[in-house]
Amino acid sequence: MDKPDFQDDEDFISKTQRKKEAHEQQELGERLTQLSETVLKTLPISDRLHAAILEFKRLPPKRGAVKRQLQFIGKLMRKSDVDEILAILDKQAHGGSSAPPEKETAKRHCKVILEEGDDGIQQVLADLPALDRQQVRQIQRNILSAGNEAKKAAAEQRLLDLLIETCRNQ
Repeated sequence: MDKPDFQDDEDFISKTQRKKEAHEQQELGERLTQLSETVLKTLPISDRLHAAILEFKRLPPKRGAVKRQLQFIGKLMRKSDVDEILAILDKQAHGGSSAPPEKETAKRHCKVILEEGDDGIQQVLADLPALDRQQVRQIQRNILSAGNEAKKAAAEQRLLDLLIETCRNQ
């Protein structure tokens, strides 16, 4: 007796693939729990999923309850249009109204300074002549000589804040 060949069936989804999709939906659900109430209201999610996310936010940080709620959110995500939710989140993250243009420009300038050093500072000063060269170089030295990640991150944030402020004032 021949066994049916499910691999040729176009509608066949393996158990591994189903698990992978369920895990991705749960991860998206976890990402949704990090969003504010106003952003959640803009997403095309069911009232039940919205309530489950709000319940998640109210849970105490006990691992078991949080894990079970995330699994429940993942289950509810199966009925949602995941592609549409991802498109909205990507739009908000990459060009939606969530970040002002000065911040995006400042991030690009910060990246140039961190990657290219003094040459990067020169490039940024060409775009932002009001920027204080001495202050930028001091912050860059602080970043390079930072003893731990926390100090480095704080110095990078100071550089970003300085660049944002300079971009706003131009």
